[in-house]
Amino acid sequence: MLLIERTGKLTFVATLAAAAHGSSPPAGGGSATHTRIARARDRLTALQERGKLAVLTALGQRTARVERAARLLAAVSYRAVLARGFALARNVSGKPLRNAAAIDVGLRFDIEFSDGRVRALSEARSIAAVTETLPAKPRRRSGGEGQGSLFGT
Repeated sequence: MLLIERTGKLTFVATLAAAAHGSSPPAGGGSATHTRIARARDRLTALQERGKLAVLTALGQRTARVERAARLLAAVSYRAVLARGFALARNVSGKPLRNAAAIDVGLRFDIEFSDGRVRALSEARSIAAVTETLPAKPRRRSGGEGQGSLFGT
C-alpha cells in the first residue's frame, strides 16, 4: 500500500512539474491530474482578471470621490468668496479683522483680494455702518376689488 501511495504522490508531483514547464504529463495515468491542473489554472486566470477589474473599479470610484471632495472644497473655500469680489482684512500677525470697530487709527493691516494682498494703514475710526432701508410695502386692504376670500365670507 505504501508503495502505491508513494507512486501516486510522485506521479502527482511529476504532473505538477510538467504542467509548470508546459510539457505533457508523464506516461502511465496522469491525465486526470493534468485535467484538474488545467481547470485550476483556468479558474486562477479568471480570478486574476476579476481581481484586476475589482481593483480598477475601486480605484476609479476613489478617484471620483476625491475629485468631488476637491470641487466641494473649492466651492466653500474663502478664496471662492474673494473671487466673487469680496476682500479679507487681517492684522499684521494674520488674524482676521471681523468688524470695523477692530481697526484703530494708525493700525497697519493687510487686505487680501482674489489676486493678491496689499498693506493698508487706517486713517480714521470706523464710519457709521451703512444700512439700506427699503420703502415699506403698501398695506393691502381687505374687501373691494382684488383676489377675494378663499372662505367665501
